[in-house]
Amino acid sequence: MIAASGGSKFKALNAMAFVIVAAMLASCATPAQRQYKATSEAWKAGLNQSNQCSNTLIFNPAYAPLAVKMSLVGKTPTLEQEADQTYASPQEATLLLDWHRNHQACRDILLGVAQQQVAFMVQPLSEGYAAYDRIYLTLVQQKITWGEANRELVAARLAENAQIQQAGKSFDAEMNEENRYELAQRQAAAASFQHSIEVQQQLQQQQQLINAINRPQVISPTQTNCYSNGAFTNCTTH
Repeated sequence: MIAASGGSKFKALNAMAFVIVAAMLASCATPAQRQYKATSEAWKAGLNQSNQCSNTLIFNPAYAPLAVKMSLVGKTPTLEQEADQTYASPQEATLLLDWHRNHQACRDILLGVAQQQVAFMVQPLSEGYAAYDRIYLTLVQQKITWGEANRELVAARLAENAQIQQAGKSFDAEMNEENRYELAQRQAAAASFQHSIEVQQQLQQQQQLINAINRPQVISPTQTNCYSNGAFTNCTTH
């Protein structure tokens, strides 16, 4: 009875250990999940900081004349802006260069976050900024009109957004693949742990059987009493 009770207790403890380990494996975030969360949070924080920086320029009265000519917030230009056939005057060119110089700090915020924590966004941002700068340069050089510049900026933004979306999708796919691999590794670890418990239980049962076989047999002394009744004799042993 004692051996059986100990074996049952051993099984219960092992079962409890397996449940605890399995729960820990299931509840803890995988490295891929932690990386995805950290990257997403870093990108959102970078966007917010960059947008706050840009807003200080967008609502700066000094750049109000420039806002009439082009969209400073990345939105679709008005029909009047797209149809504008005038070239940038020297005053407008100076204002545009001043705005661009100050706006570079807002760009650097987002690009810095990308370089440190969101590496897959570095190329789309860098190529997008370069495309915008080429348009600003040709506009300042009076090689294109304000209308042409606005239309080219729209195309450049669309191309940049497409690159950013594609980079994001590639990152998502990579993280999903890593997460599936890590979850499979956890499942394999849990199965291995369960197998180890089963082996331990089998060894425990075998040891109990061996102990029972090797246990010395205790032979109790016997006593025989006989009683005679005429021609008959009756004996009992106990």
